[in-house]
Amino acid sequence: MSENLYRFYRYKYYLDANHYMRNEDSRSQVHPHTWEITMEVENDGADMIDFSQIEDLIKKVFLPYQNMIINEVKPFDTVNPTTENMGIYFKKQLEGLMLEKNWKLKMLTISENPNRTFVIY
Repeated sequence: MSENLYRFYRYKYYLDANHYMRNEDSRSQVHPHTWEITMEVENDGADMIDFSQIEDLIKKVFLPYQNMIINEVKPFDTVNPTTENMGIYFKKQLEGLMLEKNWKLKMLTISENPNRTFVIY
């Protein structure tokens, strides 16, 4: 196999949860979403990988929010849980955990519906 190929893995996770938006003097109704979160991950160059290692890290980050009202879970109890804020927070959390395993999170996308996606490199 050529060493010049760019190789990465793509993982998808579906986060089923509720949230609401806060404004200075009001808030929206609690409403559900199934966020689709896609991560592109690069490994340390090994030909064989243990997929469950990365899947376990991904679950560790997202499980506290699964089937919850996101506004009730840190840091979104004080940070408005917009798609953008969630994407930035989740990317930082995943990056740190993956680096410990010699993996690099190259990109994260998060969609609250099929028409809108927030992308972070």
